[in-house]
Formats: sequence, C-alpha cells, structure tokens
Amino acid sequence: MDTYIVTAHRDGKFWMLEIDGPGLKRPGATQVRRLDQAEPMVRDWLATRFDLLDDASIKVVIEADLPSASSSILEEALLKRLDAMRAQRVAQAATAAAARELIRHDLTTREIGTLLGISHQRVSQMVNSPDYSDRGMVTRKFRKKTTAGRGRVDA
Repeated sequence: MDTYIVTAHRDGKFWMLEIDGPGLKRPGATQVRRLDQAEPMVRDWLATRFDLLDDASIKVVIEADLPSASSSILEEALLKRLDAMRAQRVAQAATAAAARELIRHDLTTREIGTLLGISHQRVSQMVNSPDYSDRGMVTRKFRKKTTAGRGRVDA
C-alpha cells in the first residue's frame, strides 16, 4: 500500500495541499475550500495523475500545518477525548457487570434499567451478550506528531 503525505497550509479562505509520496519526482499541489474535502481531492488528484481505477491501495495522511498554540490546544482536546472514550468503555463494562450481577438476584430487566438509569432493552443486551462491553464502541487512533506546529490526521 502506497502512503502519500499531504501537508495542508491555510491560505486565506483555502487550504493549499502539498502532496508527496512514491512515484512523485516533486510534490504535487491542489487546493480545497474546507479541510474535510482534502482526502477526496487528493485521491482524485492521485487517480488522475497515475491513471488509477481503484484508489483502495492508497493511504492518504493529512498533516495540517497549524500555529503552535493551536496545535497544542488541538492535541490537548484530542487526548481528553481519548481519555473520555476510555472512561466510557470502563463505565460500560462496569454497568454490564452490575446488570449481570443484579439479574442473578432475580431482578427484572425493567428494575435493573431503573436502578442503572438505562433502558430495559439495553439491560437485556448486556445480560444476554458475553462480550457486550466491547460492542458498539467507535474508536479512533490519535497519533502525536513531534514536529511543533503540525497536527496529524490519518485518513
């Protein structure tokens, strides 16, 4: 799988994208209005450049070039969100364990739901699935970039 690194620089109302990776003698360039448009634009640019029919074999890594103050605030927010996701998983596992324990004491799913502050349907899911605490959780990986002033998002 070929990996292309895209450095995004804010320029007025646009993001200037500098594309670097295998097969490029010098970095390519394009622009987008919004940063969420960067990956599809780069994939389209690469497909046109290399006459690709399927871009599934391409990995695009977008590095947003931000002022150092903004970069550190962004990094702090992402780390706190990651901590919150971990805490949510721990709370979910504890809730499932409590529901399973209460069901062993002949409480109904409605009673357990009332005690735990969740629906009786959710209690039923918890007590009937051994791996409930790992299901339904969306996880993202955040990577810390050591270069000051840049945030990194893997696409």
